[in-house]
Amino acid sequence: MTAISMVVLCLPWLAYSVHTAGSPLRVLGGWLVSVAAARFLARSGGGPPAPAGSLLAGFTNLSARIRNGLLAMCVVVIVLGGVVLVCAALIALDPGGAVPPYVLPFTAGLVALALFGTLGVSLDFNKLSLHYFYRDRLVETYLQSYVSRADERREGYQVLVRDDAEIHLTQLHGVARDGAEDTCVTAAPFHLVVGALNLTASRDMVRRDRKSDYFIFSRLHCGSETTGYMETPHYRHGETKLARAMTISGAAASAAMGQQTFLAQSFALTLLNVRLGQWMENPRFRGGRRAHRTETGVFWPLYLLREMLGSTDANRRLINISDGGHTGDNLGICPLLKRRCAIIVASDAEADPRHAFGSLTEALRQIYIDENISVDLNLDKLRLDSATGRTKAHHTVGIIRYPRVVDPDTGAQVRPAETGFLVVLKSSLIGDESVPILNYCQDNPDFPHQTTGDQFFDDDQFESYRGLGALTAQSAFREVSDIAWEPARGEVWEGAWGNRP
Repeated sequence: MTAISMVVLCLPWLAYSVHTAGSPLRVLGGWLVSVAAARFLARSGGGPPAPAGSLLAGFTNLSARIRNGLLAMCVVVIVLGGVVLVCAALIALDPGGAVPPYVLPFTAGLVALALFGTLGVSLDFNKLSLHYFYRDRLVETYLQSYVSRADERREGYQVLVRDDAEIHLTQLHGVARDGAEDTCVTAAPFHLVVGALNLTASRDMVRRDRKSDYFIFSRLHCGSETTGYMETPHYRHGETKLARAMTISGAAASAAMGQQTFLAQSFALTLLNVRLGQWMENPRFRGGRRAHRTETGVFWPLYLLREMLGSTDANRRLINISDGGHTGDNLGICPLLKRRCAIIVASDAEADPRHAFGSLTEALRQIYIDENISVDLNLDKLRLDSATGRTKAHHTVGIIRYPRVVDPDTGAQVRPAETGFLVVLKSSLIGDESVPILNYCQDNPDFPHQTTGDQFFDDDQFESYRGLGALTAQSAFREVSDIAWEPARGEVWEGAWGNRP
């Protein structure tokens, strides 16, 4: 506190020195350098690998503690430098001293306060972030389809044949003609879009280390165990769109990042507006009476300050949601295991050049701690051969062991012990790939584990990953046959993977 007080006392002297010495430009230059350095340090921690010997590679190889310390120093310089520059500008407005010294600062303060209050309520800070830019790129790639056409003069043009950019979660799986809100018209797989509910300031001991919870978006319900669930047609008036949920689920760059959150990073990324996550309505706040709103009538600077200080929880009207991988489960299998699904297919397509299976093992560790669910899984077929750099298979199958569930009050059995299957698909090469895929791998040795920081890919890269994914799925399910339906239990079982007890 003494050091902070000394800095505050020195600010007027620094501002007057900057004004009288005629050096505002030099101070501004130093301030801009600090901003650039903060952005540089923030990227060096999680961006794509830099060329060996480069300056960025040197920072990337530094320990996280040193890098975070340098980032914190840059943040301090940015804040103090900005205050000094503003004060020097105020002094320069009245160099002759024609008005009393207190009038100009007082007037400027009142104007700034009024402007701050007005803009703080009228501007939606969600819309000032990079979220919508990222959303539009994902929409163009995955939710829109174009085909080539030619007119009578044989001049080509593109025709939009599928546009799901504006589809709402309530419209997934079709809309019933009778208007029923809880009816799924199609038999397509039920979509669960998983985000991370950031709880860095939560006092819940269960979430203390992970600083997050799984927030689910689906056609029928939205919410988490921390906030409770609400019917999707009622949550935010049913206005939540698939594109928004999908973008939040992939919002890897965010000021709040679940278990990866720390103060210096939160401060810097919020200050630089590197925020792909979103503030959304809390289903639990005041019994859900305000959850039908769409983030209107909010004093946004309060939430931006909480995001900047890494102080997010589920006790206020808005909650902060970011990439589902920030929970530690980057594959999204924990919510499925909590629902005791009979067959779970996990697509492990993260950048994992050493085949260390970090996300998979972390998810299995979490579900064992939370639900006492264990998985017997042998990953030997998916590990790299040191000689060839390839694996023996694209997939492996594990046995899920769900424990018996009893009523804590009566001791009566609620659900018996059960087993299930976990099918793990891994981005890997075994030598049976098509010629175009192998050719792309020859030109790009990092394939199929190129950095996920590369969000802008060309047709060759996209098609190579799509082709490898299709081949992986075909090889995994090629031998599945003779699946029998057990009508009494409502389960599909007894296939090539074994029999369910």
